[in-house]
Amino acid sequence: MKLFWFIEHPTHYHVDLLNSIYKEYPDLIVICYKQILKSHPWTSAFSSEFPILYFDKNKKKVLLMLFKSILKDKRAIFLIAGWNRLFYLVLIMLITIFNRKLILWSDTPALPLKKFILKKKLRDFFLNLVFSRKNALFFLTGQIGIQHAKKIWKLRANQVYNFPFVTNNDYFNSSNKPFFNNEIIFISSGRILLSHKGYDLAVLAFEQLVKSGYTKFKYLIAGTGPDTKYLENLIKDKKLENHIFLKGWIDFEELSGFYNSGQVFLHPSHIDPYPNSVLEAMSCGLCVIASESAGSAKDRIVDGFNGFLHVRGSVTDLVNKIKIVMDNPEAIKRTGKEARKTALNWDVNYNLNQLDLSFKSFI
Repeated sequence: MKLFWFIEHPTHYHVDLLNSIYKEYPDLIVICYKQILKSHPWTSAFSSEFPILYFDKNKKKVLLMLFKSILKDKRAIFLIAGWNRLFYLVLIMLITIFNRKLILWSDTPALPLKKFILKKKLRDFFLNLVFSRKNALFFLTGQIGIQHAKKIWKLRANQVYNFPFVTNNDYFNSSNKPFFNNEIIFISSGRILLSHKGYDLAVLAFEQLVKSGYTKFKYLIAGTGPDTKYLENLIKDKKLENHIFLKGWIDFEELSGFYNSGQVFLHPSHIDPYPNSVLEAMSCGLCVIASESAGSAKDRIVDGFNGFLHVRGSVTDLVNKIKIVMDNPEAIKRTGKEARKTALNWDVNYNLNQLDLSFKSFI
């Protein structure tokens, strides 16, 4: 049985998962749309043990191989992460027309499309058509996505599987980092796109905190993106240059060290379907304060127990949650310890089991 697995580009969370899958399914072939995306310029040489092809470099070879498999191989399984490109859409339609085995994997089932009614209707029509047959399954990251998919697309119970992103809990570990009594270190990691990640909310929150006398902190933001200059100016405008620092792009080899340089991880996103950074921070034993709109945070965090959730877009609620940890540093240790325990409950074996169950449903 050949297993074709399509992803946008290599990332550490994909590679860790696929290396484990390859040991169980040696006929795995991974196809990446691109080797590097401008938005995520990883330079790390991820250690992949599986065969990998890059569509942008081998279009003819990839297309011939796929058409041959779709036409002739009834046992082949095609897993496609997302449907945001014309290439994926055409491929999904061909697989559907020839009634081949298809798994769609998505972290974005509930994007706000109020401004794009026609796009939403076309998407719903397309997915209803795809999932109207028995040979199509849907992998969603987390229970929120599953509930939405079942409601909107009326999927059968055996068509939907919880298949979250995988975190390497050995690499992202809770090392014995120093605990700072005089100064709390807050960190964030992600693309600097404020409509998405909401770092401007954190800046406004810290402005209020400083005015209220909370000054013993630093806030480090790792990442690049189109709103970097705006965020720099906002930090200067709020006179927070001695507290908030933009660290730029941090590659994979430095990522665990960056997490462990802090104590509290902030993720004040306006919308973020299933951010890996939240899962990685939990695995590193950080206290996480995240927006309730961050899917992975909503899925894994019990407010006040293994982290904190704040109301999306509310500077006031974010300020209140930050005050909790600044007034009671022991809450940082307690929630961070529980966050690590939660992370250890979700390892690659869960995904391998889900994959095995899904394959059996095709039989």
